[in-house]
Amino acid sequence: MKKNIFILALNLLVYSNLFAQHKGYKSAIGITFSPDYAYRSLLSTDSANKLFNDVQTHPQNAIMGFTSGLTYRRQLFGPISIETGINYTRKGWSSDSTTSQAQIKNLFTYDYAVVPVKLRINLPSGRRLFYINAGVMGGVLLNAAQTVATAYNTGTLTSNKKGISNALSNQIYYSMAFGVGLDYRLISNLYFKIEPNYQRTISEYSKETVKSFLSSAGVNLGLLWGLK
Repeated sequence: MKKNIFILALNLLVYSNLFAQHKGYKSAIGITFSPDYAYRSLLSTDSANKLFNDVQTHPQNAIMGFTSGLTYRRQLFGPISIETGINYTRKGWSSDSTTSQAQIKNLFTYDYAVVPVKLRINLPSGRRLFYINAGVMGGVLLNAAQTVATAYNTGTLTSNKKGISNALSNQIYYSMAFGVGLDYRLISNLYFKIEPNYQRTISEYSKETVKSFLSSAGVNLGLLWGLK
């Protein structure tokens, strides 16, 4: 036990020295944008569930969502730092169906204002700062909508958009998030960030009997200004 504690303390000391030698920042502010591959995942243990069977019959598709906002980071101790901010994110999915007269596409979108709280482990290397992070995101629903686009066999196209907030169990958003990334110093204290990441809601968003979750995977890009 004492040996394990000694090894852990030694590793923290080494990483602390590396971070001190890195000409980086103790805190930073910046802007970020991530194009996201967004989709819905379902969980049901009831094979007779009508909604679940309908989804299997009419497969759903991913859509292009996004996450954008302001970010703030602060070094806590050694290689450990914390990251927060405020984001605007769009998630959702689409589904297709066909009748004898038309092809129908349903697009479901959910817009949230989100505050992330993530812990990072930093691995500095010269002008580069590699890291891994994990945390949770919480926020509120701003808008939920369903857009129905119909392409008739006659060549006529129609589109109708309506709100779907009545399908939500609550207005609160919770998600777990994971990512690995790189901060690269461009000039002085200006850094470029690239971070592949994955998010999945912890709370169900739907009142339907099948458990429904919103997921997304994307590449978060940003510019950060390091503060001494």
